[in-house]
Amino acid sequence: GLDLGFKNSGFPLTFAVDLSPAAIQTHKRNFKESTSVAADLEELGPEGVLAYLESLLVPGESIGVIGGPPCQGFSRANTASDANDPRNRHPLLYLQIVE
Repeated sequence: GLDLGFKNSGFPLTFAVDLSPAAIQTHKRNFKESTSVAADLEELGPEGVLAYLESLLVPGESIGVIGGPPCQGFSRANTASDANDPRNRHPLLYLQIVE
């Protein structure tokens, strides 16, 4: 949904990453011009994301970053939420990648 909204607003989509291979398969089908990768962002880390982007972007090119880190670990809808849920680290990882 985020990618479609940004594309419809005129922004190019260069790179996408998701843990779910099914989500990436759908992304590849709908955004053929984008490089879409099924990967665990915790394993990939900011350095891994940058490694992909090095081959996709022109040095000095301005970029925007959009994303939706999972919130299941701390969502009020999760009545069994746990402060130690590993998904709670993903918003901070997202910020590290943006930085």
